[in-house]
Amino acid sequence: MRSIKRWFTLLLLTSLSQFSYAQLSDLHYLPPLKQSAAGFVDQLIYLSTPNTTPFTVNVYKGTSTTVLTTLTVSKTSPATYNPGTQDNNVTLLTDANTGSVQSNSGLKFESPNGEKFYVNWRGKSASQASSLTTKGRAALGNSFKWVGVPNRGGSYTILSNSVGIMATENNTTVEIFGYNPACFFRLGSNSSGITSDNLSINLNKGQTYVLEAPVISASSANQSGWIGASITSDKNIVVNVGQMHVQPTPALTSQDVGIDQIIPENKLGKEYVFIRGYGVNSMEFPVIIATENDTKVYLNGGSTPDTTINIGDYYEVPSTKYSENSTTASVQGANMYLSASKPVYAVQSLAGNLSTATGDINFIAPVN
Repeated sequence: MRSIKRWFTLLLLTSLSQFSYAQLSDLHYLPPLKQSAAGFVDQLIYLSTPNTTPFTVNVYKGTSTTVLTTLTVSKTSPATYNPGTQDNNVTLLTDANTGSVQSNSGLKFESPNGEKFYVNWRGKSASQASSLTTKGRAALGNSFKWVGVPNRGGSYTILSNSVGIMATENNTTVEIFGYNPACFFRLGSNSSGITSDNLSINLNKGQTYVLEAPVISASSANQSGWIGASITSDKNIVVNVGQMHVQPTPALTSQDVGIDQIIPENKLGKEYVFIRGYGVNSMEFPVIIATENDTKVYLNGGSTPDTTINIGDYYEVPSTKYSENSTTASVQGANMYLSASKPVYAVQSLAGNLSTATGDINFIAPVN
């Protein structure tokens, strides 16, 4: 047992070190997202670096080529930027600005001399909190899947799923397709104003577009029908995902928020390690999304696939597949090794303690 634990630890450290390196970059993009019922009120964006010599980072908003603000960062002096509270139309859009192209939303952080740094967006309210670490240049790509966890709790009026897209070049065409045809999306004040089976959006450099799938009712396709939708572009884009609020388990009346930035399909892997949080089984599970047909998923070194999924399909891995599990107690630190025959996205639902009001979602990096 000791050797198995040591092996899992080595895999985890390898995965984390590989992805941490990808987050250290001279250029970071932060597309906006959409929330419901003030999941975030106070917000701060943190910049840090391992560089001991201070350097300058320029911050830009939307399509503007004029520096919004200049920050100075070093190893001993991290910096912060306050984008504003609640739905500030910079990091979080209002209803009115959702479902349409925006030119004054989203942020870009760039060191003019090429020094590398980290960017972390954090938000909280009296009851919720989450954070997102941008992936730097590793986030840029042309083919993504809309990822997350099923949002099927009981607080329908505040459950929300969103994806935020930011263009890095002019004349960028973005296509979104492959979701459940019964899904609907917000267009301004109309929560179901977009019902097309596929979407085409034209963006210029720095422009953003946020698509929100509010849940609204117990039978809504928006609980999970958007998971695995394809997001493609003819030029590089950056994609954020958010569930503000999220209740992964049916009949829940407690909720939290989750956000993250994802990487494109060509940078994914086939091996993943998951470490449980502090939640009960109903809150602790991975979700695997296929990028190709006939994707076989294996668990914990098994030779027989647990399941086979096709492009855009997802597999919710039972929490009982962790090395330890409990319906009533926290078994933090339990692990799971997953491999797939083809590259997949991996998202983890987890919790901060036994309360179902402490959930979050994490985009998981592949083992290198």
